Amino acid sequence: MDSSLAATVTANSLASCILFLLTVALILVVRHEHERKSLPPGPRGIPIVGNVFDVPQEQPWATFSNLSRRYGDVICISILGQITIVLNSISSVSDLLEKRSSIYSTRPNVFVSISQALDWIWGVVFKPYGDDWRLHRRLLWRFFQPNTIMQWQSTQTREARHLLLCLLEDSSDLKNLIKLSLCRSLLSVSHGLPATRLGQQLLDDPFDAAQDAMSRGDASPSILNQLLDAVPESQVTGVTEVTAKEISAAVFAAGADTTIATMTAFFCAIILYPDVQTRAQEELDAVVGPDRLPQITDLPSLPYVKAVVKELLRWHSAAPLSLPHGVTKEDEYRGWRIPCRATVIMNIWGILHDPELWPDPDAFLPDRFMKDGSFNDEVFDPANIAFSAGRRTCPGKHYAEASLFINIASVLHTFNIMPAVDERGLPVPVEHKVTTGIVSTVEPFEYSIRPRSEAAEALIRDSTRLDCA
Repeated sequence: MDSSLAATVTANSLASCILFLLTVALILVVRHEHERKSLPPGPRGIPIVGNVFDVPQEQPWATFSNLSRRYGDVICISILGQITIVLNSISSVSDLLEKRSSIYSTRPNVFVSISQALDWIWGVVFKPYGDDWRLHRRLLWRFFQPNTIMQWQSTQTREARHLLLCLLEDSSDLKNLIKLSLCRSLLSVSHGLPATRLGQQLLDDPFDAAQDAMSRGDASPSILNQLLDAVPESQVTGVTEVTAKEISAAVFAAGADTTIATMTAFFCAIILYPDVQTRAQEELDAVVGPDRLPQITDLPSLPYVKAVVKELLRWHSAAPLSLPHGVTKEDEYRGWRIPCRATVIMNIWGILHDPELWPDPDAFLPDRFMKDGSFNDEVFDPANIAFSAGRRTCPGKHYAEASLFINIASVLHTFNIMPAVDERGLPVPVEHKVTTGIVSTVEPFEYSIRPRSEAAEALIRDSTRLDCA
Protein backbone atom coordinates (compact mmCIF):
# COMPACT_ATOMS: atom_id res chain seq x y z
CA MET A 1 0.00 0.00 0.00
CA ASP A 2 2.82 2.39 0.90
CA SER A 3 4.68 1.65 -2.33
CA SER A 4 1.49 2.19 -4.34
CA LEU A 5 0.92 5.53 -2.63
CA ALA A 6 4.52 6.57 -3.26
CA ALA A 7 4.21 5.66 -6.92
CA THR A 8 1.02 7.73 -7.17
CA VAL A 9 2.70 10.73 -5.52
CA THR A 10 5.73 10.40 -7.81
CA ALA A 11 3.52 10.24 -10.90
CA ASN A 12 1.53 13.28 -9.78
CA SER A 13 4.75 15.20 -9.07
CA LEU A 14 6.14 14.30 -12.47
CA ALA A 15 2.90 15.35 -14.14
CA SER A 16 2.94 18.65 -12.22
CA CYS A 17 6.56 19.23 -13.22
CA ILE A 18 5.81 18.57 -16.86
CA LEU A 19 2.75 20.85 -16.71
CA PHE A 20 4.85 23.57 -15.10
CA LEU A 21 7.55 23.30 -17.78
CA LEU A 22 4.94 23.36 -20.54
CA THR A 23 3.35 26.45 -18.97
CA VAL A 24 6.73 28.21 -18.76
CA ALA A 25 7.50 27.25 -22.35
CA LEU A 26 4.12 28.56 -23.49
CA ILE A 27 4.68 31.84 -21.61
CA LEU A 28 8.11 32.19 -23.23
CA VAL A 29 6.66 31.53 -26.66
CA VAL A 30 3.82 34.02 -26.14
CA ARG A 31 6.24 36.62 -24.74
CA HIS A 32 8.65 35.98 -27.63
CA GLU A 33 5.89 36.45 -30.19
CA HIS A 34 4.58 39.58 -28.45
CA GLU A 35 8.02 41.17 -28.26
CA ARG A 36 8.84 40.09 -31.80
CA LYS A 37 5.84 41.94 -33.23
CA SER A 38 7.09 45.30 -31.89
CA LEU A 39 10.67 44.81 -33.13
CA PRO A 40 12.01 45.27 -36.67
CA PRO A 41 11.25 42.29 -38.94
CA GLY A 42 13.52 39.27 -39.24
CA PRO A 43 13.58 35.49 -39.19
CA ARG A 44 11.34 34.05 -36.44
CA GLY A 45 13.98 32.01 -34.66
CA ILE A 46 13.42 29.54 -31.83
CA PRO A 47 12.42 30.52 -28.28
CA ILE A 48 15.39 30.90 -25.92
CA VAL A 49 18.12 30.25 -28.53
CA GLY A 50 16.62 32.67 -31.06
CA ASN A 51 18.37 32.87 -34.45
CA VAL A 52 21.50 30.92 -33.54
CA PHE A 53 20.96 28.61 -36.51
CA ASP A 54 20.06 31.39 -38.98
CA VAL A 55 23.43 33.17 -38.95
CA PRO A 56 26.38 31.16 -40.32
CA GLN A 57 29.90 31.54 -38.98
CA GLU A 58 31.28 32.10 -42.48
CA GLN A 59 30.68 35.54 -44.04
CA PRO A 60 27.55 36.46 -42.03
CA TRP A 61 27.41 39.81 -43.85
CA ALA A 62 26.26 38.02 -47.01
CA THR A 63 23.49 36.30 -45.02
CA PHE A 64 22.37 39.64 -43.59
CA SER A 65 22.19 41.07 -47.12
CA ASN A 66 20.04 38.15 -48.25
CA LEU A 67 17.78 38.58 -45.23
CA SER A 68 17.42 42.29 -45.97
CA ARG A 69 16.05 41.49 -49.42
CA ARG A 70 13.28 39.52 -47.72
CA TYR A 71 12.59 41.60 -44.61
CA GLY A 72 13.82 45.09 -45.50
CA ASP A 73 16.87 47.21 -44.79
CA VAL A 74 16.51 47.01 -40.98
CA ILE A 75 16.38 43.48 -39.63
CA CYS A 76 16.27 42.03 -36.15
CA ILE A 77 17.83 38.83 -34.90
CA SER A 78 17.99 37.39 -31.41
CA ILE A 79 20.86 35.27 -30.11
CA LEU A 80 20.18 33.70 -26.71
CA GLY A 81 17.90 36.58 -25.78
CA GLN A 82 20.24 39.37 -26.96
CA ILE A 83 18.48 41.56 -29.52
CA THR A 84 20.66 42.65 -32.45
CA ILE A 85 19.53 45.17 -35.05
CA VAL A 86 21.36 44.98 -38.39
CA LEU A 87 21.37 48.10 -40.58
CA ASN A 88 21.63 47.39 -44.31
CA SER A 89 21.09 50.84 -45.86
CA ILE A 90 22.64 54.30 -45.90
CA SER A 91 19.35 55.84 -44.73
CA SER A 92 19.02 53.65 -41.63
CA VAL A 93 22.68 54.25 -40.70
CA SER A 94 22.17 57.99 -41.09
CA ASP A 95 18.89 58.03 -39.14
CA LEU A 96 20.14 56.04 -36.16
CA LEU A 97 23.92 56.18 -35.87
CA GLU A 98 24.29 59.78 -37.00
CA LYS A 99 21.08 61.71 -36.28
CA ARG A 100 20.49 59.87 -32.98
CA SER A 101 24.13 59.26 -32.14
CA SER A 102 23.72 60.32 -28.49
CA ILE A 103 22.01 57.01 -27.70
CA TYR A 104 23.68 54.74 -30.30
CA SER A 105 27.38 55.36 -29.59
CA THR A 106 28.35 53.13 -26.68
CA ARG A 107 29.56 49.54 -26.81
CA PRO A 108 27.40 46.64 -25.56
CA ASN A 109 28.17 45.50 -22.01
CA VAL A 110 29.30 42.05 -23.15
CA PHE A 111 31.69 43.61 -25.68
CA VAL A 112 33.18 45.87 -23.01
CA SER A 113 33.53 42.97 -20.57
CA ILE A 114 35.36 40.87 -23.16
CA SER A 115 37.63 43.82 -23.99
CA GLN A 116 38.46 44.22 -20.31
CA ALA A 117 39.17 40.51 -19.91
CA LEU A 118 41.53 40.60 -22.91
CA ASP A 119 43.15 43.83 -21.65
CA TRP A 120 42.10 45.75 -24.77
CA ILE A 121 39.98 48.37 -23.04
CA TRP A 122 42.74 50.95 -23.46
CA GLY A 123 41.89 51.13 -27.17
CA VAL A 124 39.45 53.88 -28.06
CA VAL A 125 37.44 51.53 -30.31
CA PHE A 126 36.72 49.30 -27.29
CA LYS A 127 35.89 51.98 -24.75
CA PRO A 128 32.25 52.56 -23.79
CA TYR A 129 30.74 55.96 -24.53
CA GLY A 130 31.65 58.43 -21.79
CA ASP A 131 34.09 61.12 -20.70
CA ASP A 132 37.20 58.97 -21.19
CA TRP A 133 36.11 58.03 -24.71
CA ARG A 134 35.31 61.68 -25.53
CA LEU A 135 38.78 62.80 -24.43
CA HIS A 136 40.50 60.13 -26.55
CA ARG A 137 38.30 60.91 -29.52
CA ARG A 138 38.89 64.66 -29.28
CA LEU A 139 42.66 64.24 -29.08
CA LEU A 140 42.76 61.79 -31.97
CA TRP A 141 40.72 64.12 -34.15
CA ARG A 142 43.24 66.87 -33.41
CA PHE A 143 45.95 64.80 -35.11
CA PHE A 144 43.91 63.35 -37.98
CA GLN A 145 41.49 65.98 -39.22
CA PRO A 146 41.92 66.88 -42.91
CA ASN A 147 43.90 70.07 -42.31
CA THR A 148 46.37 68.47 -39.88
CA ILE A 149 47.26 65.16 -41.56
CA MET A 150 49.65 67.07 -43.81
CA GLN A 151 52.22 66.83 -41.00
CA TRP A 152 52.42 63.08 -41.67
CA GLN A 153 52.71 63.22 -45.46
CA SER A 154 56.49 63.04 -45.57
CA THR A 155 56.42 59.85 -43.46
CA GLN A 156 53.74 58.28 -45.64
CA THR A 157 55.63 59.16 -48.80
CA ARG A 158 58.96 57.87 -47.49
CA GLU A 159 57.48 54.52 -46.50
CA ALA A 160 55.61 54.19 -49.81
CA ARG A 161 58.97 54.54 -51.57
CA HIS A 162 60.51 52.00 -49.23
CA LEU A 163 57.74 49.59 -50.27
CA LEU A 164 58.70 50.13 -53.91
CA LEU A 165 62.30 49.21 -53.15
CA CYS A 166 61.21 46.08 -51.27
CA LEU A 167 58.97 45.02 -54.18
CA LEU A 168 61.84 45.62 -56.57
CA GLU A 169 64.27 43.45 -54.63
CA ASP A 170 61.93 40.56 -53.74
CA SER A 171 58.14 40.65 -54.13
CA SER A 172 57.57 36.99 -53.21
CA ASP A 173 56.00 37.81 -49.82
CA LEU A 174 53.62 40.58 -50.82
CA LYS A 175 51.39 40.68 -47.76
CA ASN A 176 54.33 40.81 -45.37
CA LEU A 177 55.99 43.60 -47.37
CA ILE A 178 52.78 45.63 -47.24
CA LYS A 179 52.47 44.96 -43.52
CA LEU A 180 56.05 46.01 -42.84
CA SER A 181 55.70 49.21 -44.87
CA LEU A 182 52.42 50.34 -43.30
CA CYS A 183 53.52 49.41 -39.78
CA ARG A 184 56.75 51.37 -40.24
CA SER A 185 54.71 54.40 -41.25
CA LEU A 186 52.28 54.07 -38.35
CA LEU A 187 55.00 53.45 -35.77
CA SER A 188 56.79 56.59 -36.90
CA VAL A 189 53.59 58.65 -36.69
CA SER A 190 52.39 57.20 -33.38
CA HIS A 191 55.66 56.87 -31.44
CA GLY A 192 58.40 58.53 -33.51
CA LEU A 193 60.23 55.23 -33.89
CA PRO A 194 61.95 53.72 -36.91
CA ALA A 195 61.22 50.14 -37.94
CA THR A 196 62.24 47.98 -35.04
CA ARG A 197 61.42 44.68 -33.44
CA LEU A 198 58.89 45.26 -30.68
CA GLY A 199 57.42 42.81 -28.20
CA GLN A 200 53.83 41.64 -28.13
CA GLN A 201 52.68 44.31 -25.67
CA LEU A 202 51.26 46.98 -27.97
CA LEU A 203 50.55 49.29 -25.06
CA ASP A 204 53.84 49.19 -23.18
CA ASP A 205 56.62 48.09 -25.55
CA PRO A 206 56.41 50.92 -28.13
CA PHE A 207 55.94 53.43 -25.32
CA ASP A 208 59.05 52.26 -23.48
CA ALA A 209 61.08 52.19 -26.71
CA ALA A 210 59.89 55.70 -27.59
CA GLN A 211 60.84 57.09 -24.19
CA ASP A 212 64.30 55.58 -24.55
CA ALA A 213 64.62 57.16 -28.02
CA MET A 214 63.45 60.53 -26.68
CA SER A 215 66.03 60.43 -23.90
CA ARG A 216 68.73 59.85 -26.54
CA GLY A 217 67.29 62.49 -28.87
CA ASP A 218 66.61 59.88 -31.56
CA ALA A 219 62.80 60.06 -31.74
CA SER A 220 61.16 61.85 -34.65
CA PRO A 221 58.09 64.10 -34.15
CA SER A 222 55.09 61.96 -33.28
CA ILE A 223 51.68 61.87 -31.66
CA LEU A 224 53.22 60.51 -28.47
CA ASN A 225 55.75 63.28 -27.95
CA GLN A 226 53.10 65.95 -28.69
CA LEU A 227 50.82 64.39 -26.09
CA LEU A 228 53.60 64.06 -23.53
CA ASP A 229 54.38 67.75 -24.00
CA ALA A 230 50.80 68.45 -22.85
CA VAL A 231 51.06 66.35 -19.65
CA PRO A 232 52.47 69.17 -17.45
CA GLU A 233 49.28 71.12 -18.23
CA SER A 234 47.03 68.11 -17.59
CA GLN A 235 44.56 70.13 -15.52
CA VAL A 236 43.87 72.16 -18.66
CA THR A 237 44.47 69.62 -21.42
CA GLY A 238 43.20 66.51 -19.63
CA VAL A 239 46.24 64.62 -20.94
CA THR A 240 48.06 62.31 -18.54
CA GLU A 241 50.93 59.96 -19.28
CA VAL A 242 48.44 57.08 -19.33
CA THR A 243 46.29 58.94 -21.85
CA ALA A 244 49.32 59.58 -24.07
CA LYS A 245 50.34 55.93 -23.89
CA GLU A 246 46.84 54.66 -24.73
CA ILE A 247 46.20 57.02 -27.64
CA SER A 248 49.54 56.44 -29.35
CA ALA A 249 49.14 52.68 -28.95
CA ALA A 250 45.61 52.85 -30.37
CA VAL A 251 46.87 54.67 -33.48
CA PHE A 252 49.48 52.00 -34.13
CA ALA A 253 47.21 49.02 -33.35
CA ALA A 254 43.95 50.11 -34.94
CA GLY A 255 45.34 51.61 -38.10
CA ALA A 256 47.34 48.67 -39.40
CA ASP A 257 45.14 45.63 -40.06
CA THR A 258 42.38 47.19 -42.17
CA THR A 259 44.78 49.21 -44.34
CA ILE A 260 46.98 46.15 -44.89
CA ALA A 261 43.92 44.14 -45.93
CA THR A 262 42.75 46.87 -48.31
CA MET A 263 46.17 47.37 -49.88
CA THR A 264 46.58 43.62 -50.44
CA ALA A 265 43.15 43.52 -52.12
CA PHE A 266 44.36 46.24 -54.50
CA PHE A 267 46.89 43.86 -56.10
CA CYS A 268 44.17 41.24 -56.50
CA ALA A 269 41.85 43.78 -58.14
CA ILE A 270 44.47 44.93 -60.64
CA ILE A 271 45.19 41.37 -61.75
CA LEU A 272 41.48 40.75 -62.27
CA TYR A 273 40.93 44.09 -64.04
CA PRO A 274 44.09 44.90 -66.04
CA ASP A 275 42.37 47.71 -67.97
CA VAL A 276 42.21 49.67 -64.71
CA GLN A 277 45.99 49.47 -64.42
CA THR A 278 46.49 50.63 -68.01
CA ARG A 279 44.22 53.63 -67.62
CA ALA A 280 45.70 54.65 -64.26
CA GLN A 281 49.23 54.42 -65.65
CA GLU A 282 48.28 56.60 -68.62
CA GLU A 283 47.02 59.25 -66.18
CA LEU A 284 50.16 58.99 -64.04
CA ASP A 285 52.43 59.23 -67.09
CA ALA A 286 50.63 62.38 -68.22
CA VAL A 287 50.50 64.14 -64.84
CA VAL A 288 53.57 62.92 -62.92
CA GLY A 289 55.85 62.09 -65.83
CA PRO A 290 58.89 59.80 -65.99
CA ASP A 291 61.30 61.83 -63.87
CA ARG A 292 59.73 61.66 -60.41
CA LEU A 293 57.46 59.62 -58.17
CA PRO A 294 53.94 60.68 -57.16
CA GLN A 295 53.33 62.91 -54.17
CA ILE A 296 50.18 63.12 -52.04
CA THR A 297 49.77 66.66 -53.35
CA ASP A 298 49.20 65.16 -56.83
CA LEU A 299 45.81 63.79 -55.71
CA PRO A 300 43.63 66.58 -57.20
CA SER A 301 45.36 66.08 -60.58
CA LEU A 302 44.85 62.30 -60.59
CA PRO A 303 41.06 61.81 -60.56
CA TYR A 304 41.16 58.27 -61.96
CA VAL A 305 43.70 57.09 -59.36
CA LYS A 306 41.47 58.68 -56.72
CA ALA A 307 38.54 56.73 -58.20
CA VAL A 308 40.60 53.52 -57.91
CA VAL A 309 41.06 54.19 -54.18
CA LYS A 310 37.33 54.86 -53.67
CA GLU A 311 36.32 51.77 -55.62
CA LEU A 312 38.79 49.69 -53.63
CA LEU A 313 37.15 50.81 -50.38
CA ARG A 314 33.78 49.82 -51.82
CA TRP A 315 34.80 46.55 -53.53
CA HIS A 316 36.79 45.03 -50.66
CA SER A 317 35.30 45.67 -47.22
CA ALA A 318 38.22 45.18 -44.86
CA ALA A 319 35.73 45.45 -41.98
CA PRO A 320 32.55 43.90 -43.46
CA LEU A 321 30.55 44.43 -40.26
CA SER A 322 30.98 47.36 -37.92
CA LEU A 323 31.98 46.79 -34.34
CA PRO A 324 28.77 46.62 -32.29
CA HIS A 325 27.01 49.74 -31.08
CA GLY A 326 25.00 49.66 -27.85
CA VAL A 327 21.66 51.40 -27.32
CA THR A 328 21.51 53.39 -24.07
CA LYS A 329 17.83 54.39 -24.22
CA GLU A 330 14.77 52.68 -25.68
CA ASP A 331 13.92 54.17 -29.04
CA GLU A 332 11.28 54.00 -31.75
CA TYR A 333 12.12 53.90 -35.45
CA ARG A 334 9.61 53.59 -38.29
CA GLY A 335 7.08 52.32 -35.75
CA TRP A 336 9.42 49.63 -34.41
CA ARG A 337 10.76 49.41 -30.87
CA ILE A 338 14.54 49.49 -30.45
CA PRO A 339 15.10 48.18 -26.91
CA CYS A 340 17.54 49.71 -24.48
CA ARG A 341 20.74 47.62 -24.38
CA ALA A 342 20.08 46.20 -27.84
CA THR A 343 23.10 45.74 -30.11
CA VAL A 344 23.23 47.58 -33.44
CA ILE A 345 25.53 46.54 -36.29
CA MET A 346 26.18 48.12 -39.69
CA ASN A 347 26.38 45.66 -42.57
CA ILE A 348 29.16 47.61 -44.26
CA TRP A 349 29.71 44.98 -46.96
CA GLY A 350 26.00 44.77 -47.68
CA ILE A 351 25.61 48.53 -48.11
CA LEU A 352 28.67 48.79 -50.34
CA HIS A 353 27.43 45.84 -52.46
CA ASP A 354 23.81 46.91 -52.74
CA PRO A 355 22.95 46.52 -56.46
CA GLU A 356 20.43 49.36 -56.18
CA LEU A 357 23.30 51.73 -55.33
CA TRP A 358 26.13 50.01 -57.17
CA PRO A 359 25.15 48.19 -60.39
CA ASP A 360 27.19 45.02 -60.88
CA PRO A 361 28.52 45.38 -57.31
CA ASP A 362 31.00 42.49 -57.46
CA ALA A 363 32.89 44.11 -60.35
CA PHE A 364 35.80 46.50 -59.74
CA LEU A 365 34.76 49.61 -61.70
CA PRO A 366 36.45 52.91 -60.79
CA ASP A 367 34.39 54.59 -63.53
CA ARG A 368 31.51 54.63 -61.03
CA PHE A 369 33.22 57.71 -59.60
CA MET A 370 34.08 59.41 -62.89
CA LYS A 371 32.09 61.83 -65.05
CA ASP A 372 33.34 63.55 -68.19
CA GLY A 373 36.97 62.77 -67.31
CA SER A 374 36.74 64.20 -63.79
CA PHE A 375 36.09 62.74 -60.38
CA ASN A 376 32.34 62.84 -59.67
CA ASP A 377 31.82 64.23 -56.16
CA GLU A 378 28.08 63.63 -56.45
CA VAL A 379 28.51 59.86 -56.07
CA PHE A 380 28.12 58.60 -52.51
CA ASP A 381 31.54 58.31 -50.86
CA PRO A 382 32.19 54.69 -49.73
CA ALA A 383 34.51 56.03 -47.03
CA ASN A 384 31.43 57.33 -45.19
CA ILE A 385 30.45 53.69 -44.60
CA ALA A 386 33.74 51.77 -44.87
CA PHE A 387 35.18 53.57 -41.82
CA SER A 388 31.93 53.16 -39.81
CA ALA A 389 29.55 56.03 -39.08
CA GLY A 390 28.29 58.42 -36.44
CA ARG A 391 30.42 59.25 -33.43
CA ARG A 392 32.23 55.93 -33.85
CA THR A 393 33.60 56.83 -37.30
CA CYS A 394 37.29 55.99 -37.49
CA PRO A 395 39.10 59.28 -36.69
CA GLY A 396 42.04 58.21 -38.87
CA LYS A 397 40.06 57.71 -42.08
CA HIS A 398 41.60 60.72 -43.87
CA TYR A 399 45.08 59.48 -42.98
CA ALA A 400 44.18 55.97 -44.18
CA GLU A 401 42.90 57.25 -47.53
CA ALA A 402 46.04 59.33 -48.02
CA SER A 403 48.14 56.26 -47.24
CA LEU A 404 46.22 54.17 -49.77
CA PHE A 405 46.55 56.87 -52.41
CA ILE A 406 50.31 57.38 -52.15
CA ASN A 407 51.01 53.64 -52.08
CA ILE A 408 48.68 52.80 -54.97
CA ALA A 409 49.84 55.73 -57.11
CA SER A 410 53.51 54.88 -56.45
CA VAL A 411 53.08 51.19 -57.28
CA LEU A 412 51.11 51.84 -60.47
CA HIS A 413 53.61 54.45 -61.62
CA THR A 414 56.59 52.10 -61.40
CA PHE A 415 55.34 48.49 -61.67
CA ASN A 416 53.20 46.25 -63.82
CA ILE A 417 51.02 43.90 -61.77
CA MET A 418 50.17 40.73 -63.67
CA PRO A 419 48.98 37.16 -63.12
CA ALA A 420 51.62 34.57 -62.35
CA VAL A 421 52.15 31.94 -65.04
CA ASP A 422 52.27 28.17 -64.59
CA GLU A 423 54.83 25.72 -66.01
CA ARG A 424 53.04 25.82 -69.36
CA GLY A 425 53.27 29.60 -69.54
CA LEU A 426 49.52 30.08 -68.90
CA PRO A 427 48.15 32.69 -66.46
CA VAL A 428 47.28 31.29 -63.03
CA PRO A 429 43.59 32.07 -62.28
CA VAL A 430 42.91 34.56 -59.49
CA GLU A 431 39.68 34.97 -57.53
CA HIS A 432 38.56 37.58 -55.03
CA LYS A 433 38.03 35.15 -52.15
CA VAL A 434 37.99 36.61 -48.66
CA THR A 435 38.37 35.39 -45.10
CA THR A 436 35.82 35.72 -42.30
CA GLY A 437 36.69 37.84 -39.29
CA ILE A 438 36.49 41.31 -37.78
CA VAL A 439 39.05 42.16 -40.46
CA SER A 440 38.49 40.36 -43.78
CA THR A 441 41.51 39.75 -45.99
CA VAL A 442 41.96 38.35 -49.48
CA GLU A 443 42.86 34.68 -49.51
CA PRO A 444 46.38 34.01 -50.89
CA PHE A 445 46.74 34.40 -54.65
CA GLU A 446 49.60 34.17 -57.11
CA TYR A 447 50.96 37.25 -58.86
CA SER A 448 53.84 38.75 -60.81
CA ILE A 449 55.19 42.24 -60.08
CA ARG A 450 57.77 43.70 -62.45
CA PRO A 451 59.20 47.20 -63.03
CA ARG A 452 57.60 48.99 -65.95
CA SER A 453 61.02 49.88 -67.35
CA GLU A 454 64.68 50.28 -66.50
CA ALA A 455 63.97 53.97 -66.00
CA ALA A 456 61.30 53.12 -63.42
CA GLU A 457 63.73 50.85 -61.60
CA ALA A 458 66.37 53.59 -61.53
CA LEU A 459 63.77 56.08 -60.30
CA ILE A 460 62.89 53.80 -57.36
CA ARG A 461 66.52 53.35 -56.35
CA ASP A 462 67.39 57.04 -56.72
CA SER A 463 64.33 58.24 -54.80
CA THR A 464 64.88 55.77 -51.95
CA ARG A 465 68.54 56.81 -51.75
CA LEU A 466 67.53 60.46 -51.49
CA ASP A 467 64.96 59.70 -48.76
CA CYS A 468 67.57 57.87 -46.72
CA ALA A 469 70.22 60.55 -47.16
